[in-house]
Amino acid sequence: MAAGTEILQLSGLTIDGKTWSAIVATLPTTNNNPSNQPQPIMPLTICMETRFSDKVNMQHYTWEKDVSFRKARFDDEVWLMGSTFERGIELDGALLGSLNLGNCTLKHIRARKVTATGAVSLANSKIEEECDLSEGILEALHLQGTQIGGSLNLQNIKIGDSNSGSFNLTAANISGDLNCTAGQFPRSSTLGSPYRDSEATNIQGLSDFRGATFGDNGIGECLFAHMELRGADFTDVTFNGRVSFSHVRLSGRCEMQNITHNYVDNQPTSPKLKSGTSKQFAGIELRNVIFEETVELNGWKSDGSIQLNSITTEKSIELLDVDIAQFSALLVGCQYFIARGHFGSIKLSRCQFSSGGQVRADGGELHIEQCSSSAPLTIAPLDMSKTLVAVHTLNGTDVSNFIFSHLDLANARLETAANLDKIVVQGPLAMKRPPRFRVKRAVLLGEIACRTTMLNRRRWRRLLDSDVTPVPSLPELQAAYRALRKSQEDRKDSPGSADFYYGEMEMRRLASPRLSVERGILTLYWIVSGYGLRAWRALALLGASLTITTALLIRFGLTQPTDFQESLIFSLQNTISITNTTFLTKMNHTGAWIQIFQKITGPALIALAALALRGRVKK
Repeated sequence: MAAGTEILQLSGLTIDGKTWSAIVATLPTTNNNPSNQPQPIMPLTICMETRFSDKVNMQHYTWEKDVSFRKARFDDEVWLMGSTFERGIELDGALLGSLNLGNCTLKHIRARKVTATGAVSLANSKIEEECDLSEGILEALHLQGTQIGGSLNLQNIKIGDSNSGSFNLTAANISGDLNCTAGQFPRSSTLGSPYRDSEATNIQGLSDFRGATFGDNGIGECLFAHMELRGADFTDVTFNGRVSFSHVRLSGRCEMQNITHNYVDNQPTSPKLKSGTSKQFAGIELRNVIFEETVELNGWKSDGSIQLNSITTEKSIELLDVDIAQFSALLVGCQYFIARGHFGSIKLSRCQFSSGGQVRADGGELHIEQCSSSAPLTIAPLDMSKTLVAVHTLNGTDVSNFIFSHLDLANARLETAANLDKIVVQGPLAMKRPPRFRVKRAVLLGEIACRTTMLNRRRWRRLLDSDVTPVPSLPELQAAYRALRKSQEDRKDSPGSADFYYGEMEMRRLASPRLSVERGILTLYWIVSGYGLRAWRALALLGASLTITTALLIRFGLTQPTDFQESLIFSLQNTISITNTTFLTKMNHTGAWIQIFQKITGPALIALAALALRGRVKK
């Protein structure tokens, strides 16, 4: 033992602190350690099933050979900080209070099925080969700043419980794979860095989280921020509480299917989570993440929110068969986007789709802001026979390649969209309708807000579910109605364009100066025939005109008495005939003027009625 070449065999013994000090006092020492003090040089050490009854201080030791504490029991803390292991250390099945292997240099670690009532720390250690901590039960695991030349195996590990525990992988560098399959991680799990200017966690191999659980009972904080991953698999992962993927870079394929997310409201947010995420979020946030391969988020289930914030990818993003309470996305350069499932709400902001896609949702609200697509993007219900999807916002969205099918646009601010004249609307369309005793037509939400606030129309106020800000101007609404009319006319849908033409003319009439000639002409056009769209008005006025002019003709226009029936026949013939009618020859000057009036108004009203009927029946 004095030469450092013997085997230190302590298996099956019970050793207290004094005994251990006496043993190491017989060994040679070296000053070549972080403390610059004489510390023992350990030989091949075997402590299988050994019990250490006191705190064990092994700081700054030099272990020249293998070390085995297999199934050993440590009743108190074990300090190995700053030690050098020229081979490796084995702790399979060991029972620990707490273990500190920080700032150590090792060849490998094998610590499977370890049970520790305290924390296990490998912080800032350098491990040349693999580190195996699988199937362990630990109170906490600290791996911040650890450099591992091989793989890190945390398969089936369990860290912490409902009220305590932590897992920290900040600034670690793993050259091999990270295996966290079926692991149970505590409410406080920090795999990335909370700060942008700090060193990123780098996983050069595959990061496998299949079947892992983070947090419990809807509570937790899991931070993947600022990680660099070459490939990741999050299939069947369960997240609880808040989760942040802020500024993650994924250069390989990312599998994120069948994720379950549980969330309990009113959870406090720690400063480390706030620093790398949005100010307020209640769920899973992928923020400023770069995906270099297709992203599949299929089968996700969340009762909180899923946020894809400032995602950069040149590939596709898929959300299939999901059940998400709130979903929002801000995508840059996405090739193809598909979302299909049950959503409480969907928000797409500043998304750019180069190859289009589809959004098929079952119920919920849809908000689309400042988005564009270079190819057709279809937005439709998941099941066409069920409730329509309610679109609420199209602010700044270029809808030239958007196809809306079976949607509820009653609360949509359509006037805020760009290229509205190129929008494509298919199938049933739900929109607001005017108050009672008004012309039944499709009405934009902006018109209701305008009539309520600017024109002070009280009856229209009942149609508003909430305040609309900012309130659009009449010219803006006129342009929106004109664009919608044009889109329907381009698709040869004359009946569909009629309501939008009516709205366009209404906004034009109301926008004209009150005492202007244009206002007068448009008002007359509105009263007479509903802008050429209401045939019953023209026909009713035609009947009233015939009755009144006939009565005037009998009273003032004839030189000899004539009965009403004969005069009515004359008026009708006069109205529909181009040439002069000679049925009654004895008319005075007043009768002649009445005849001229009938020849002008009659054909005009008949033409307006025919025009309105044609617009309604034309396909």
